[in-house]
Amino acid sequence: MNVQALDSEGRKSNELSYPFWFEESKFDWNGALIYMIMTDRFVNGNLSNDPAPISEASQGADWYGGDFAGVISMLESNYFLELGVSALWLTPFNGGAEGSFIASDNEHRVSAYHGYWPVNAREVDSRLGTESELKELITLAHSKGIRILNDFVINHVHEDHEYYQNNPDWFRDGCVLGTSGCDWTERALDGVFSSYMPDVNWKNRNASEQFIEDALWWLEEFDLDGARIDAVKHVDDLAITNLVDRISERFETAGTEYYLKGETAMGWVGHELADNQEQYETINRYMGENGLDGQADFVLYHAVVDNVFTTGNENYHHLDYWTSRSQDQYKQGSIMVPFVGSHDVPRIISRADTGTGQAWNQWTEDGLPGQPGNDESYQAALQAYGRLLTTPGAPMIYYGDEYGEYGGADPDNRHMFRNDNELNSREEMLFENITSLGDLRSESIALKRGVYSTQFANPDLLIYQMSHLEQNMTVILNRGGDTTFDGFSDNDTIRFGEASIENSTISIPANSVILVINSSCFFAPGKKTFAKVPNDARKSGNVDLYITAKNVPPKTITIEVGSTYAMGSPPITIAKMIIPKQPSKPRRDARSICELQN
Repeated sequence: MNVQALDSEGRKSNELSYPFWFEESKFDWNGALIYMIMTDRFVNGNLSNDPAPISEASQGADWYGGDFAGVISMLESNYFLELGVSALWLTPFNGGAEGSFIASDNEHRVSAYHGYWPVNAREVDSRLGTESELKELITLAHSKGIRILNDFVINHVHEDHEYYQNNPDWFRDGCVLGTSGCDWTERALDGVFSSYMPDVNWKNRNASEQFIEDALWWLEEFDLDGARIDAVKHVDDLAITNLVDRISERFETAGTEYYLKGETAMGWVGHELADNQEQYETINRYMGENGLDGQADFVLYHAVVDNVFTTGNENYHHLDYWTSRSQDQYKQGSIMVPFVGSHDVPRIISRADTGTGQAWNQWTEDGLPGQPGNDESYQAALQAYGRLLTTPGAPMIYYGDEYGEYGGADPDNRHMFRNDNELNSREEMLFENITSLGDLRSESIALKRGVYSTQFANPDLLIYQMSHLEQNMTVILNRGGDTTFDGFSDNDTIRFGEASIENSTISIPANSVILVINSSCFFAPGKKTFAKVPNDARKSGNVDLYITAKNVPPKTITIEVGSTYAMGSPPITIAKMIIPKQPSKPRRDARSICELQN
């Protein structure tokens, strides 16, 4: 809703925007599942807008024909809802450069199909569709409760951009990042991505104002719900602060939250937390008050995806430790985006297929990876996604990873999306499992917004809790052989996986991911616990609770409402029992549940 006031003489005020939603329950970016789409490589829904081939473009580096019409068709089929997706991140859709340009290896040539070489400030690239099709896409997504994030390129433009042609003083030159003496982090602010991509000088007031106004125009004109901000560390701090302030001032006055996610590409530099402080601090620098709402979790990505899942060089103690650090090293209130694949790295399924050694190859003549012919690669991918979809934040799925799309380094990691009749049996099984996990996440408050806590870890087995006031979930990742674990209730419900529970012992198959909804509460030493119990406790006045703690034998006790119980050192105290009111409508799998309080 847009509001404008008039004074007694008919003079108009500035127009204010008050976007708001009518929906059954309030949307929360914390716990959202984001699906990244490289539009040209997704689905071709309209052959009439396909561009002519560019003969100079290297294999895999030309336009493929994906478009807004293709995304619309997938929305109409409910593909994203069935996957549990609640937000789509689309690569940039403003007009891109024509022709092809030299790649970073100074040998191959690449077109602008990816969207990151803009030449128009406020025009939709006709190779992706029309403005009306983009608006139709967003309206349809909104009707299904799905949010849309645009990808804002604020660091650079292509040399053919209208602003560079008309206002060259708005831009700056520098060394080409990644070349000798031009490190991506050390020269972040005075390096350029390519000789044909001039950097925006955000200290130039005219440039700053224009790029902010353009961002506001895209958000308002197309009713977008936020943005992924490209190459954050390569722009001046004031660029992020000013952009965030103006978006908040313009759109968030009515209480609707716009999500601004940054890309601050950092790494993981060793096993000691102290060694990684610069990595965390650089990402934190752009978040918090007057900053971004969250960022891609690059530290966790580099710490675990290849180290644990694709090579197996590190064990599940390592996985648990760095997953835990993502809960306590970022600024409070930040909604981080964990991921296991993206448009910038080879596909996870090919990196897990370690027998070929081709996963990091880019070009046809180098030899490119094919579909893995073994179960191990798909098992590794399921372990990775089992962890991704059951831990805090707003995780991101890179299109095609849900079925195990293969591919080497950019551009080979950007194959055209394949539909289900083009998948082999291993891909079908992975797709079925990841779809089930995503769908379960969408309905589970514990998986979306629970607190992560470790129950057990050994080199090949990790068991952790996702605890929320309304639900408690146990997640089991097992990359080893068949095993068992004591400490469950026969009343617990297995929601994913082939495990079974008998006499408090769960049987865990080899290479499995298991999700269990707990019928009782798990307590940790030194934590005060508030436990909510089922309504049948009203009749009996007591309830069975399962108590477990480190170095203390597991035990089931019956306590009266309001009583306390302590065991171990420090003691575990049941401080309060809450009998919930009968809900106005039943919740799926509602059971006794608990929340851990510091």
